[in-house]
This record gives sequence, structure tokens and C-alpha cells, in this order.
Amino acid sequence: ERIKYCCEQLRTLLPNVKGRKNDAASVLEATVDYVKYIREKISPAIMAQ
Repeated sequence: ERIKYCCEQLRTLLPNVKGRKNDAASVLEATVDYVKYIREKISPAIMAQ
């Protein structure tokens, strides 16, 4: 139940992508991809703080 709730919360934080599956594994996978994308956009100096 807790995992389901957390996945629902993550789903609301991700950008909308047409055709993306909404099962827990897909949400977790999309979250990892999105965090990696965001980390690439943030300068190393900020990441080091």
C-alpha cells in the first residue's frame, strides 16, 4: 500500500508523456530516467554542494 501511494506521488511529479505506462515499475523507471536527465542539466558546482 505504501509503495503504491509513493508511486502515485512520483507519477504526479513526472512530466506528462503520452503512451507511458502507469504501473509501479514503469513509474520507477521513468523517475530514474528523469532524475538522470535533471542531473545532467545541473552544473557540477551546484551538485557538489
